[in-house]
Amino acid sequence: MQSSMEITGNKPQRTVNFTGHTDIVWCICPGPEETIYTGGEDGTVRVWNMLTGESIQVFEGHKGAVCGLFYLEETLYSASTDKTIISWSSTGELQRTYTGAVDSIRCVTANAEVVVGGVRNGALALWWGETKQPQTLQAHSELVSVVAFASNDDVTLLFSASYDKSIKAWELNADTGKYVEYQSFRGHNNHVKSLSFLGNTMFSSSRDQTIRFWNTKKKDPEAPKEEVAEQAGNLQCVVNLSSFVNVVQVVGNQIYCGCSDGKIRVLNLKDITERITQWNTDNAAKFNAQKKKLEEALAAKIKKLEKQKEKTIKKRQAELHPEKPEGEEDDEERPPPAEGEEDEADAHLESMREQLTKELEMNVAVLQRDLEAKLKKLETKIMQHFDLPNQLLTDGKSNISTVMHYEGPSVLSFVVAEKSIYIGADCEMLKIPSSMSLKFI
Repeated sequence: MQSSMEITGNKPQRTVNFTGHTDIVWCICPGPEETIYTGGEDGTVRVWNMLTGESIQVFEGHKGAVCGLFYLEETLYSASTDKTIISWSSTGELQRTYTGAVDSIRCVTANAEVVVGGVRNGALALWWGETKQPQTLQAHSELVSVVAFASNDDVTLLFSASYDKSIKAWELNADTGKYVEYQSFRGHNNHVKSLSFLGNTMFSSSRDQTIRFWNTKKKDPEAPKEEVAEQAGNLQCVVNLSSFVNVVQVVGNQIYCGCSDGKIRVLNLKDITERITQWNTDNAAKFNAQKKKLEEALAAKIKKLEKQKEKTIKKRQAELHPEKPEGEEDDEERPPPAEGEEDEADAHLESMREQLTKELEMNVAVLQRDLEAKLKKLETKIMQHFDLPNQLLTDGKSNISTVMHYEGPSVLSFVVAEKSIYIGADCEMLKIPSSMSLKFI
């Protein structure tokens, strides 16, 4: 297992400072040919040489803080609190200003057909092609912190995350040309701050101090019931960290987490996956063993009820058709039953048997519902008692992370690129080599 590591004290050696912004750096985005973009509270977008830290160019056009950046095919999109998105050429020419949003725009993404902004009021603003006014999709009840496109099997989905604690996936309806909700992902208990994707797994970070792994596979309505848990929306894992997690980025086998305590925690995805597999195996064995005991107890109760039923029928049968007392002479005359009396007794006995059978079926149904409730409670109890975050994946207890600490405030934004970590801080961006030497603690 990987040990916990930390860099403490002064800023690590080989740190490069990118100085130029006059206020907080809110967002960072890799650009073309060893360049990197930053957006800040000062309303500017800056272009840097990611190797040397040299400021190459400043894009000015926004009248509010730049909160989100997205680069696609030689075009940079910047989102701002001034309620606009601006598209820029790679040389800094302002190509278009997207207007019409009713509130400040906090994040942006785009593809060949549409530009999407996440709005503070919980809406998504979508500009299709050359249309001037955006289509509005009221996706959330609070600020939209992330918008991103991600491929899921054979379909490309639009994902949105919000301060309302939820994440949603949206699928384009080819008939209406509008996005409709595909899946909702709920589990965080505070603001969702960031998303990252690897295959059919989505990683989310939150102010609830966790990283959560979600399965985003396309839903199959024909799938067997036992396979439902493997479909979209399934929470696969929760990693508890000891600080708000503002940013998460998955690169290869590493999960980089930018935290509010000024640390970047680096998790080993393979290590976590192995732990999840073992945890699932252990809990399945515990659940199945206790399930077997409950099912055996149910079978015993049903058998007891069946015996009680037969005993009651036999008793009543003996009352209606009494046997000859022991020692009574064979030739002793007994009065014959009255006409129709024996038929009436048999009918009564059959009616009684039917009534008892119905009562037995009702009791068995109650017991089966009770079993299902107990199994559900058992599964919940096992999930809580053998809680993955607390037992296996709590930072500081399970030695799951490498901790990179720099002398600075909360990590509000960062990207991993070219074997380095670029961190947004007060008035500057810092570059820390991701392969730097770390010491064990």
